[in-house]
Amino acid sequence: MLYKKAKDRQLEESLFRNPTSEYRGAPFWAWNGKLEKRTLIEQIEIFKEMGFGGFHIHSRTGLETPYLSDEFMDFVKLCNQKAIEEEMLCWLYDEDRYPSGAAGGMVTRDMRYRARHLLLSQKQYPVFEKDRETFDQLIQQG
Repeated sequence: MLYKKAKDRQLEESLFRNPTSEYRGAPFWAWNGKLEKRTLIEQIEIFKEMGFGGFHIHSRTGLETPYLSDEFMDFVKLCNQKAIEEEMLCWLYDEDRYPSGAAGGMVTRDMRYRARHLLLSQKQYPVFEKDRETFDQLIQQG
């Protein structure tokens, strides 16, 4: 299978001998400390030297630069620009650690956006709450 930009070409031996960035590996790049411009640029250059075609930026435990802050996004832009200059591909993994969809707790801070589930139990409850407000209050109380 060829990527879109090469869809009109045939698979050629030269592509196997010297694959373009789309056909090379791209590691998960853990951002787990204080981000610094010089260090990020150096690491991208090391990825290039190792033969990678790009990288997946992935925030991890220990990240000191606030996730999705202006400073964080400036570093993402810097790394994307460096990737373009090096003819590499840059992806921003869409999550701050796990679980997916929580954005490092930003989403789940609001009770309305937390996951819900029903618990099936043999225990008989004498009443149920008919309105959402009372139900939410009881949930908050545990």
